[in-house]
Amino acid sequence: MGTLLRWIGSGCVIILNWCSLITNPDLLHVSILPCHRQFSRILSNLRFVIVDEAHSYKGAFGCHIALNLRRLRRLCSHVYGSNPSFIFSTATSGNPVEHSKSHFGGKLCELLLSYTKQPPHLVDTICAYRAGYIAEDRRRIEHEFFNGSICGIAATNALELGIDVGHIDATLHLGFPGSIARFFIKSVATSKEDARNQQVPEQHLATAAFEHPLSLSDEEKYFGPGLESVIMALKNKGIPSTDISCSAAARIWSYIGLEKMPSSAISIRAIENERYKVIDIQKNVLLEEIEESKAFFQVLVGRSGPVPRKASTIEHLGDNWRKVIMGWAIALHGGAGDIPKDLPPELREPREACLRQCLQMGVDALKAQKSPLDVVELVVRELENNPYFNAGRGSVLTSNGTVEMEACIMDGNTKNCGAVSGLTTVVNAISLARLVMEKTPHIYLAFEGAEAFAREQGVETMDSSHFITERNIERLKQAKEANRVQVDYNTRPIPKDDKPPAPSGDRQLGTVGCVAVDSYGHLATATSTGGLVNKMVGRIGDTPIIGAGTYANKLCAVSATGQGDAIIRATVARDVAVLMEYKGLSLKEAADYVVEESAPKGTTGLIAVSATGEVTMPFNTTGMFRACATEDGHTELAIW
Repeated sequence: MGTLLRWIGSGCVIILNWCSLITNPDLLHVSILPCHRQFSRILSNLRFVIVDEAHSYKGAFGCHIALNLRRLRRLCSHVYGSNPSFIFSTATSGNPVEHSKSHFGGKLCELLLSYTKQPPHLVDTICAYRAGYIAEDRRRIEHEFFNGSICGIAATNALELGIDVGHIDATLHLGFPGSIARFFIKSVATSKEDARNQQVPEQHLATAAFEHPLSLSDEEKYFGPGLESVIMALKNKGIPSTDISCSAAARIWSYIGLEKMPSSAISIRAIENERYKVIDIQKNVLLEEIEESKAFFQVLVGRSGPVPRKASTIEHLGDNWRKVIMGWAIALHGGAGDIPKDLPPELREPREACLRQCLQMGVDALKAQKSPLDVVELVVRELENNPYFNAGRGSVLTSNGTVEMEACIMDGNTKNCGAVSGLTTVVNAISLARLVMEKTPHIYLAFEGAEAFAREQGVETMDSSHFITERNIERLKQAKEANRVQVDYNTRPIPKDDKPPAPSGDRQLGTVGCVAVDSYGHLATATSTGGLVNKMVGRIGDTPIIGAGTYANKLCAVSATGQGDAIIRATVARDVAVLMEYKGLSLKEAADYVVEESAPKGTTGLIAVSATGEVTMPFNTTGMFRACATEDGHTELAIW
């Protein structure tokens, strides 16, 4: 008995004993391969696979078809012991003249060729290629290109019809291909349309593991090199599992994903399943529809200049569709803790007024196209100058009655960061942290070294007595009488007679922070604090520790506040980013999980913005002084 699988255009013919069974690429993907045991008699006797109209399988569709055929070959070999031969059938374009004219116009390839051949050593190593050439000449050029006989081709888009572009080192575009967006697409064709692009194999390897367990030692011949990194990426998403006690080469990876039929979640006509509509919120105009990866990491260019690609709102519009609305966003905080709801107006209103003023400063700066790094530094400097918050001028005192200020700033786009601690004379610790980031090879300077660097850079300093206010002296006295360390906005110090003090709220201070994202998706964060009341000299909290109190990358920017030691143990800021990156959670989902599940109750608050423009400000304490604004007009200022 013999089986012949013949693919005719969008259809496929399987012949048993030289009789046929008709299918198509979609059925092969979602029915035959995932349910291969129902087709065991066919696959056990499969001898030939004929793919007709092969030139029609290009771009994203071609990537998926290539991996479907690899999955088919793998099952035949591993499960059914068959080894079919694959025969690809194609013909030249039926309208070569029209096709040629639609791409750069007629003789442009020959014109480019005449220029590149002017250096004598290139005369015999470059040739032209376009759709008007007969099939024999086109196949000859392709063959010579890949065997090294020629080193370059002056080509139209017709080159994509016949060859695997994954091995091309570079492309030079001459002649404008209709739009900037299309130019970007053509520029990345050599990687995006290669069947080994990691996004596509990730989808198909998950399905392959569902069909039959994966083995690194056996699968590389089907899916190419780099298979281990793809499997590790899938492992981080909780899709395959293995016995880690085995050596890497001997491990068998079995499917444990949530999808009952993973192939049904893959569209074989797109690289990604999630698509977005990009909307200009000011004009309410649809700019374009793009894949998820491009929605947040590619700048779209319009006739009047760059069009931001970042989103401040995402709305689901049905299956696999979302609406992306562009805009900047900013959030700031003045500390979290046990803030009494009866906080007197004379203590509450100045803090609210300062937050309102700082929020407006940040909004104005973003509207003026200031970078997020400039914005967060500007806002935090202003908060440091306000004595009602526990940073800069309002910093609380150590057990020795001195101040030790600390701060951190981070650029999400580059992950460059700077931090300082143990400052006693620097007026704006956040600005010194930025200088550490930009002017030194280091990330963190502390105590006398940081003070010396401040003097070297000429930053503003004041005698330490400038920071020692009567209010903070009284707070230290109360903390010493209670024999305890006073945390930002934590429960009031309890006197030795165990009777709570009168509810003035004057002991309630707070770390300050700001996060911002601009209309191009660049993120930044900054945090500054005086630490704890009655802390030991030399104590360092979460604020200057990257990943604990402060963190930013290309996905989000986070600034935390509360009990520093608890925040350090929970790596609060970095965990928000980790959950977004490796678990695919939204910013709100990630931040809520960290605050409610990771950090101990009553210890933590945070503010965060994402590259999609999402803003969140969760806390598990009684309250948190906080404010935010987005380009679509949303503003918020709250405590409880």
